[in-house]
Amino acid sequence: MPYKITDVINQNAKAFIPTKPAHQKRKTNPWMTRNILLLLRKRHRLYKRWRRSQNPVHKQLENNIRNLVQRKIQVAKNRTCQPHRQTTELALSKQRQLLENCESILATFYRSVLPSFI
Repeated sequence: MPYKITDVINQNAKAFIPTKPAHQKRKTNPWMTRNILLLLRKRHRLYKRWRRSQNPVHKQLENNIRNLVQRKIQVAKNRTCQPHRQTTELALSKQRQLLENCESILATFYRSVLPSFI
């Protein structure tokens, strides 16, 4: 039975053409906002421009954007991680209070028991 040309094309397409998506979304940290990602792209483009031209004006622009990106990332990271730090500090303070209570209970127990052994 002779093959049709469309059957041959479809078989080869299934065998040799990849079917996974061409672009996969990159996972980012929670503090990496859209604005920060755009600034990162801009910084990278300015760096490439400076590397090609070696122009001091381009280097100054790249440095300014680099510093801006670092500040924005630090502010966003602090804003994102602040609630976690607060809950951690709260948990640690509760643990310290519990430890102090245990130490005071043990101290009173030993004060009451120790004189009877002496």
